[in-house]
Amino acid sequence: MLGEILGRSDDAEKIISDREAEIAEAALPGLAGRTGVLSQYVVGQGQFAVVDYPTVAAFNTPSSLSIGYALDTIRPQLEAIAGV
Repeated sequence: MLGEILGRSDDAEKIISDREAEIAEAALPGLAGRTGVLSQYVVGQGQFAVVDYPTVAAFNTPSSLSIGYALDTIRPQLEAIAGV
């Protein structure tokens, strides 16, 4: 919408597409069915990671930037759970 208002729809679509690709790339196959977010914890089969409030807020109010931030923040813990 903002891209249309500013007359930069192509730029906006590219930014959105690039961020969606980064989010898709962050998916770890070893996590399928093994994690969920509950309050300030990411839980898996007998494993969990405590995350800070900004990360929880990023998951609870998703946008392309907040999801990227949250995934970057917890990626090391998710990789440990996934066994990567």
